[in-house]
Amino acid sequence: MLIGRQRQLADLVAMGADVSNGAKVAWLVGPEGVGKSTLARVASEKSQAPVHRLDVYPEDHRTPLAAAEELAATLGVELGDDPAKDLLSAIEAAAPTTLIIEDAQWMDEASQLAIWQIVRRFRRLPVFLIVTSTETTGTFLDGLSLLLRSPERGRVFNVGPFSDAELAAFLKEELGIPVEGDTLARVQEVTGGNPALLVSLIDQLRLVGPSTGIRGVLGTLIQRTRGSGLLRQHVTSVLADATPSLRGALIALAQAGELRADQLSDVLRARDLPEIGTESLLSTGLVERAGGDAVHLRHRLSSREILEHAAWDETRSSHAALADSLTGLEALTHQVAAADPSTARPCSRRSSRDSSTPTGSMIWPSPSAGPPRQHGSTRR
Repeated sequence: MLIGRQRQLADLVAMGADVSNGAKVAWLVGPEGVGKSTLARVASEKSQAPVHRLDVYPEDHRTPLAAAEELAATLGVELGDDPAKDLLSAIEAAAPTTLIIEDAQWMDEASQLAIWQIVRRFRRLPVFLIVTSTETTGTFLDGLSLLLRSPERGRVFNVGPFSDAELAAFLKEELGIPVEGDTLARVQEVTGGNPALLVSLIDQLRLVGPSTGIRGVLGTLIQRTRGSGLLRQHVTSVLADATPSLRGALIALAQAGELRADQLSDVLRARDLPEIGTESLLSTGLVERAGGDAVHLRHRLSSREILEHAAWDETRSSHAALADSLTGLEALTHQVAAADPSTARPCSRRSSRDSSTPTGSMIWPSPSAGPPRQHGSTRR
């Protein structure tokens, strides 16, 4: 759900409709999970032009031309001796088009150089380029900073959590009553202005009645006992709209506790599901980074809630995929769980990257993590 971003969305849509006289570039910058991917997706859907999408992953940073080759595959071409020239020709053939580059901060140096050369040259093409990133440095992003000093070429969109004033305005619009003082401070404290958590909060308040329920709902949000209404509502809301890949990833994390990006990819592949980017997981508000490229569930109690929404065959097949994807005792634990018809609970384990940190020590909640992103194709 897109909340509190209507003005930015309107500006993006206007930019996408104004490419007949030359390319436009929109650069969405902000912390993980605050809605950059959702903005990019909705704006691209409204552009009425064919969409080509490049999702950049942390592991791409280590492989020269990884991102450029992925973009070439998306455009249906192969790279030769001059990657920039090949990609520019492919984009020209695809125009008019909307091109989305997600998580550009992970792009390898060779791809940054090649794609920056393209952006410099496609000025007269009917192309709408949307770039998302959490950082602002690197060959490609440094180039964008210079390019977007000229308003006619596009603009930078700073996307962040809601400030106190934005949060108050949003709550008043959604609930029809002013929320201020200590109550507003508590909302900010427990959600961090995170759009995904705010959606769950609003849904729960509408169920109980905002005029009498806001303090009670906030109270349950910060309780650490099972049965928090907001947490259950949040999990239910996420899973109701989840793609099979997002659902599979959340179930695997609920069972394993913590997984690296490559391990999660192996699990989804073993279940014949497309890969999913870290940003899509973070955007749910249920997942946070755990060091390096590993992720785990933010909330100590959400694993139980997720597994209570999972079908028996889902938990069995997920345990089997984890058994195939992990090693040692971890693999054996999931192998046993997959063979047990009654299995439906998470397996206790430690991160394979940091054996000193038990999965049960997750802090609940951590409002600093944020909301997206959905990937529809299988990676290399």
